[in-house]
Amino acid sequence: MLEDAAQPLQEAGIPVQMNFREGDIVFEILDVAEQLECSEIVLPIPYPRWARLFSLDIVREVVRRRRTVPVTTVNSNGVAEDSWQR
Repeated sequence: MLEDAAQPLQEAGIPVQMNFREGDIVFEILDVAEQLECSEIVLPIPYPRWARLFSLDIVREVVRRRRTVPVTTVNSNGVAEDSWQR
């Protein structure tokens, strides 16, 4: 599954390092980003607030609990977008 997700990134020339963790999703994302000395965490923009009833709202939690590694959210075209935070 990780290899399938990594393939389009690798084809686009984006460096990929696969890492599997178990635990609290938000904590693990933030923790592994620091451990691997990532320069940035990139996540898709979160679902609209009304859809939160049906999702874990992971993106908003990562943004809210971010530490030293900056978090960028991107739209479906891969363009950075933070308008959902306003």
